[in-house]
Amino acid sequence: MLNDVKLRAIMDSVGISSRTAYVWRMKVYTAAFEMQKGAMLSGKCWIDEALVPVNDGICFRFEGGKKPRGCSRNQAVIACAVDSNGNRIALEAGRGHIAAAACVRTYGSHIAKGTIVVHDGIFSHGRLIGFLGSEDEVYKSVTRASHPKLQPVISFISELKHFLRCHGGVRTEYLGIYAAWVAFKSSVREGEIDERIGLLESFCFQTKASFKVKDRYRVGY
Repeated sequence: MLNDVKLRAIMDSVGISSRTAYVWRMKVYTAAFEMQKGAMLSGKCWIDEALVPVNDGICFRFEGGKKPRGCSRNQAVIACAVDSNGNRIALEAGRGHIAAAACVRTYGSHIAKGTIVVHDGIFSHGRLIGFLGSEDEVYKSVTRASHPKLQPVISFISELKHFLRCHGGVRTEYLGIYAAWVAFKSSVREGEIDERIGLLESFCFQTKASFKVKDRYRVGY
């Protein structure tokens, strides 16, 4: 899992069933999701949002079956942040463009007061800066010259999207769990594999998170 292999590879190398591999993977992902609830970023923090299409079965459609274009309610928003200490968060924040209230609610409890926030200057981010009482640096993402200034969060979002593409078919109701795992995995990429496994185990044992077989088939988790 730390090397981002697929379930088939886990099944083949460990000698377990697809159900066992899936459920234990989700147990670890859920532990990462629980750990993220207490995450706090500080120092200098880069923020931006990733848009991820929702599953086709729950897409909104107009009368006649046509889907709305652009940044619509058929795209889930994942609020992503990286700080200068290497800490990361990836949290669900609604659908379509992130609203000011959702921005404050999602980032506000995970970014310490006084943190310098680097962002692309959308209105919702401005509300967050006011809430935090922090200084900020604004670089419009539409200009290529701004990309190096936003690189930490751009790279993180690229990593998240790559992960979701590789694990195609992620159910939208589990999107927050998968995103939390990517944030955690990104923070423990350094060191030998045994050291990384030990760190992962210690974090898992600190949580009371669980994922049972019946959760695999439950809708709206």
